[in-house]
Amino acid sequence: MLRPLALFFAFFSYTGFANLPSEAEVSFTKASLAFQVGKKLEAANEVEALLKRYPEEPQVLELQALLKKSDNEWKPSQRIYLKLVEIAKKTGATHKIPLYSFELGNLSFKEGDYQSAHRYLQTAVRGNFNVEASEFLLGQIDLERNRWTHAREHFEAASRSNAFSCASKLYIAQAYAKENRMSDALGAYVDAKESALENIRSGNSTSEQARFLAQQVLKNSDQELRSYSKSAWIKEVGLATAYDSNVLFMPNLGDAANSSSQASLKQAASWRLRYATNPTERWQYLGSYSGSINYNFNQETQRGQFLTQELSNFLTRGFLKATQYGLKIGATGIFQFQTDAYKPFNLTGSVGPFAKIALNDSWSLGLEAFFQPGRNFLDPGLSDSAKRSGWDQIFRAYFSSRESNIFWNPSFFLTGTLLRPTGSDFSGTRLGVDFANSMYLSQTLFLAQTIGVSASRYPDRTNGERNDQAVSAGLSGGYQLSQGLALLAHLDYGHNFSNDLNFRYNRWSTALSGSYRF
Repeated sequence: MLRPLALFFAFFSYTGFANLPSEAEVSFTKASLAFQVGKKLEAANEVEALLKRYPEEPQVLELQALLKKSDNEWKPSQRIYLKLVEIAKKTGATHKIPLYSFELGNLSFKEGDYQSAHRYLQTAVRGNFNVEASEFLLGQIDLERNRWTHAREHFEAASRSNAFSCASKLYIAQAYAKENRMSDALGAYVDAKESALENIRSGNSTSEQARFLAQQVLKNSDQELRSYSKSAWIKEVGLATAYDSNVLFMPNLGDAANSSSQASLKQAASWRLRYATNPTERWQYLGSYSGSINYNFNQETQRGQFLTQELSNFLTRGFLKATQYGLKIGATGIFQFQTDAYKPFNLTGSVGPFAKIALNDSWSLGLEAFFQPGRNFLDPGLSDSAKRSGWDQIFRAYFSSRESNIFWNPSFFLTGTLLRPTGSDFSGTRLGVDFANSMYLSQTLFLAQTIGVSASRYPDRTNGERNDQAVSAGLSGGYQLSQGLALLAHLDYGHNFSNDLNFRYNRWSTALSGSYRF
């Protein structure tokens, strides 16, 4: 009973009785009231009598169409609406065409005629009639036709209405999953879950049917997220064999013998322990401790042996969502091999906000700002101008692809750094631009390429201003042997140009490593 009544008011709040002949108003009112109280036969008889006298009266035809539709007589109802469209064109009442088109779209959708339904509903949208409802049906049509991107666009538009928000977000997630964009799908499932919970808790549902729909959306979202809805410990160890052509970043001074002595074969070990709370909740905490140590087989490069330990803490709002933000707090401690033991070398902290914003269906914008105080333990043996303790401020913006293509998933980074050690020789600024592309060749094989350029300026040096320009390139790949075991390889090249000969150097390195997660 509620649905016919709702349809009735939808029509007559829109059309009224403006053009109805006065002598027909009594009969039309009787028919309308009979329809409202469920006396369909009485209403139909009144309508038939009216149509004999006024066969092209729009209000009477509209009521007849509603009667047919309420009895699931789709074809007769369609014929009436098509007739109403022709009457509207003939009489100049074109403002009614979007209303009729919306109903024709609904009827065509029920009959599985998606092509006609799509055409009619587009007309309703262009006429600004029941836009969100039309967009919702257009999304369902595109899902049936496997047009995932178009479906998501329609559901995004429909989700602006509370009536369609929950279901639209669930369909968006399903469309992402069909495109194998699982990261976006998970974020959309979280959106759908939160929308359904808010709807249920706030009592926004206007009917029992709407409440049931919200509960179904919540149930379906929970089912899709169940394998992720938990906290987890992640442990990982790795071993690597590497070669570095210039371990100590020695300058190119034209001494080939000196240059060759800085190359070394390396052996390295790494470890990581992470704890992550439930990523489907509004806020997620991720804590990580990681470390690494390397051994250089060339004894002349022992100063390039480091024991590194890092702590990091991330608090993220909407971890699985396309748009997220949070706070990072971390610290890195480095021990350097000096003479016969590892001794404190450098301690750096890091704190600051970060955010990632979905700009559109293809790109995200990331923003980061980290303040990094640091202490260099070698400062006591250096001149005042060469001391490295102090602080850095890093600002970074990046654009990254949200798509999951095989060969082209690019990211672009712009990084600005204020270098503020206590010594003037290393106080300056740096600006860097980097490009990275990932290739997901299969479920187990990936490749990545990186290119970067940067410019640094140190204006307050005791020996005059120093200007550096650096270029770098890298190629890396990985192969997942099993759920926990992976092989990784990389090749990197870097060249630093400088107006100070002591800071001109080039370097290339390669490594083959294996890691195991458990």
